[in-house]
Amino acid sequence: MRAMPPKVFVSYSHKDARWKGRLADQLAVLEPEGLLTWHDGLIQAGADWWPQVEAAIASARVAVLIISPDFLKSDFIRRKEIPALIERRLRDGLRVIPLIADACAWKRVSWLAAIQARPLNDKTLAELGRVRSQRVLAGLAEEILSMEETAGPSAPSAALPQGPMRSRTARQRGEMSVDAVRALAHQTGIGPLVDRILDTARDLQLNLRPYRTSVMITPPNNHTRMLFTVWGEGKDGKVKMCVGHSPFAEYFPITERTVARFLGEDGWRWLDSREIQVFSTGLRELMTPIVRPANSARFAAASVRAKKAWETRRRMAAKTAKTANKSGRRKPPLP
Repeated sequence: MRAMPPKVFVSYSHKDARWKGRLADQLAVLEPEGLLTWHDGLIQAGADWWPQVEAAIASARVAVLIISPDFLKSDFIRRKEIPALIERRLRDGLRVIPLIADACAWKRVSWLAAIQARPLNDKTLAELGRVRSQRVLAGLAEEILSMEETAGPSAPSAALPQGPMRSRTARQRGEMSVDAVRALAHQTGIGPLVDRILDTARDLQLNLRPYRTSVMITPPNNHTRMLFTVWGEGKDGKVKMCVGHSPFAEYFPITERTVARFLGEDGWRWLDSREIQVFSTGLRELMTPIVRPANSARFAAASVRAKKAWETRRRMAAKTAKTANKSGRRKPPLP
């Protein structure tokens, strides 16, 4: 028995509605064969449209992206639809097919360049003319149907990370996965910078916790205390970050002054590529002796005073907490 044909999700800029219409017409020819298609033109007037878009992305087996300059510069498409589609591609093996409608620098877009597009031979629908472009669209409809006739349920690509990308609670809060935040960063032109920070944090055995459109870096034993946060939404080639000195001093045998020396000022900031390099290097120099002290004899001698001060703070905090408990006062938090 033939596998159930997919629901095809069509993503497009409304300025390219003519191409969407022509594609939808060709897909509709195969609707009796079970080729179900969805685009936002099917949303009824007065309906809440974004939940319907999310539901369509979640249930699609194939996504066709009508690529044009208007598509690639659309803020909504870049920030909403693309991260959701990329996440499903990574997690579930969603087939994403770029359909190049008009000439644009799509091969320089990092998330898009690696995906096989249609038409072939670096042509666009616009330059093919109406008759030849119609043939391409008809062929694409047949190709989508055929790929599902010969394949079982979609599975994650072996070359891509597998497993759940975010928890049910995270989905309910509208949060992205770490990989989706990375994809958003590539969309906004800061992908390599965000990748460098997150890869450094992961190498240092810190925890990466996605929160909305950002990734919060936390200590390994406390996933709610922020060491620093990186956003996937860049501006003018800069990365938005927030760094906290006190959490480092609370959970590691270092002082806030030492954190400032390696990571710079406390609080919010926008970092360019040079500053990201300095921050990543400083983070590695700060944390490597802590997570791998056996590899650094110098750390054992250089950090003895910081470690003693840290242990003293913990003893004093425990003593204060014990006294407060006897007197019925509120306990101060342990460092």
